[in-house]
Amino acid sequence: MWGLSETSWKGGDLTGRVALVTGGNAGMGFAVAEQLAVHGAKVYMAARSESKAGHAIRQYQQLHGLGAKGSITWLPLDLSSVKDVRRAVEQLRSLEQKLDILVNSAGQMMADYALSEDQLEMSVSVNHMGHFALTTMLLPLLRNATGEDTGDVRVVTISSGIHSKISRKDLGGSWDMDRTFASDAGHVNSLRAKVLRYAYSKLLNILFATELQRRCDRESIPIISMSINPGLVATDGALELYPTWLRGALKAVGRTPLQGANAALFAAIAPEVGLKRAQYRGSYLNSRGEVDRASDIASDAQLAAELWEVSKMIVSKDLGNEDRSEKLTPASPHF
Repeated sequence: MWGLSETSWKGGDLTGRVALVTGGNAGMGFAVAEQLAVHGAKVYMAARSESKAGHAIRQYQQLHGLGAKGSITWLPLDLSSVKDVRRAVEQLRSLEQKLDILVNSAGQMMADYALSEDQLEMSVSVNHMGHFALTTMLLPLLRNATGEDTGDVRVVTISSGIHSKISRKDLGGSWDMDRTFASDAGHVNSLRAKVLRYAYSKLLNILFATELQRRCDRESIPIISMSINPGLVATDGALELYPTWLRGALKAVGRTPLQGANAALFAAIAPEVGLKRAQYRGSYLNSRGEVDRASDIASDAQLAAELWEVSKMIVSKDLGNEDRSEKLTPASPHF
């Protein structure tokens, strides 16, 4: 990991706040987790790999030592499995009574076509469905935090400007979560198909974040939900998508993970967001933390509502009869 602590993000005191960051063991996710902890939050680093999470936590401790105000703890989480998402939520709820900040940062980058154990295309499974299940199952903890003196609860979902590559023609009038975006079987792993699968998952991120806001508003739950376009961030994972000879140049011109995390950190903890709730509720922010306009499809309220219902149905189906707790269903009856 490089460049994560070149400068510190300037933020207020987060002592007493509880945060969860998915994909917090590397790249931009680590930068977010690091800065939240530096400013006093108790951060849960939700990640699949114990060894990678342990390495990241040790790096945080080495960088900030005993002077660190907050802490980072690993929370095992595999976003490609709805059942594992539920297990992680059960674990967190055994440890905490509230959650002030949720940053949905983990992401499956452009890759060869593969299906998750829930038979969803892997980008959709990790980038959207896992975060949908996680967020809705964590609503009780998020609601608990709204009752405190601060009452400033944020859900931040990392998207990308690449979502605009998806057209209504690409959607095809259905919510197929295992689509290849290939013209035929021989082009399933073409660059175009990989780009469109990733772009599709990032479109779903925005639709989910805005619909979460609408449903919270409808139920008078004072949670602020936002989606973020971090811009071109030269993380190790992103650089691996390009030829070796090109990586040096991209690293030179791309944003560092900390710079890429700036908009997410602004969304997660900046006082301005809480003071101007009407401006930021359900918003899509660019890499500078400014309210921007997503594509026409990403701004379609009807599509967002449809996606929510489809996602809710898929998660319920994947949990099946093992859903033991009413409080851990994908969302409350009102959602």
